[in-house]
Amino acid sequence: MGIPEWSRKNGIDAAIAYCLEEIQFYEDEGRSNNRRWVIWQYVVISFGSLATLVAAVPNIPDKFSMLRGLPAAIATIAAAVLGVYNYKAETIRKGATHDALRGELIRFVSSAEPYGKEEKANIALFVSRIRSIIQGELQAWRSVFTDSTGASSESPVAGARAAPGLLPAAAPTAAPEAAPNTPPP
Repeated sequence: MGIPEWSRKNGIDAAIAYCLEEIQFYEDEGRSNNRRWVIWQYVVISFGSLATLVAAVPNIPDKFSMLRGLPAAIATIAAAVLGVYNYKAETIRKGATHDALRGELIRFVSSAEPYGKEEKANIALFVSRIRSIIQGELQAWRSVFTDSTGASSESPVAGARAAPGLLPAAAPTAAPEAAPNTPPP
């Protein structure tokens, strides 16, 4: 992974670079999940249709009869993959986070509310709000792995992304309080 680009900068430049890096991550992840969803949808539809057509063929030679069930098996496996990995919901959630980060960036750059005149306080607030958006997405992701009692059914840390030096993926979901007069992490 290497050293993040934003860690080589200071002040506003570092905060903006950090936000842009996160925006790019969520855009890439959303597109990747959408691509997977489309591919698996095509597999389900194609092999499901092929299974129907093969079932309608009356006289398949005995040496090929075992292939009759292959399209149905592939369609079933593809449907299971779609059910387990939930690519569409991932795409939507990553897209919503991407959009929220872009919105926060434009508010910061244009000095819109809640940003005031004090540069260092604005930087701290900006980074804190970025982390809140990301933590909200991670919490939504974790909820997929938590049953109704609140017990974790699987560790969400494996697929989560946390910027180096910031909250780990398994940390509490509250956004960190940024100390005034400190550069972004």
